[in-house]
Amino acid sequence: MRMPLLALSGALTLVVALSSAFMWIDVAVAKAATLHVSPSGSDAGRCAASAPCRTFQRAYRAASPGDVVRVAGGSYGSEVIPALGRSGRKIVFRPRRGAAVRLAGLAVRADDVVVRGMGVADWLSVDSKSAADPVERVTLLNMHTSKHWINNA
Repeated sequence: MRMPLLALSGALTLVVALSSAFMWIDVAVAKAATLHVSPSGSDAGRCAASAPCRTFQRAYRAASPGDVVRVAGGSYGSEVIPALGRSGRKIVFRPRRGAAVRLAGLAVRADDVVVRGMGVADWLSVDSKSAADPVERVTLLNMHTSKHWINNA
C-alpha cells in the first residue's frame, strides 16, 4: 500500500511539531532549580543544599516559576509566602524525602504555589488581604492544621 505524498507530508509535519514541543518541554523542565530551606539555615545563604535559607519567604524570593523548594525536617516559626506579582509555573514547597516539617503558622499570599506534606501547629491562611487582587492557583496537599482561613482567593 502506497501512501499519498501529501498525507505523508502532513504526518511528517505533525511528528516534527510534536518532537519540537517535547524538546521545548524538556528544556523548560531542565531549567527548574531546587532550593533548600532548613531551621538551621541563614537567609543570607544562597538557598543551596550547602547553604540553605532559613525562611520560606527568602526561598520564595530567590525562586523562579517552576522551581522546587525542599524543606528540611524540623520546627519552624510562622512562615510567609509573599505576594510578588509572579504568575506561570508553580513554585512547589515540600519536605525533603522522609522529613517531618512542623510550622507554627503559614500565610500564603502568592499566586501559583503548591505546599505539600507539612504540619501546621496553629493556623494556615490563604489570603491576599485585597479583594481586588485575590490569591489564585494555590494548591495545598496533605497539610495538617487545626485552623485554616481562606479569604480573597
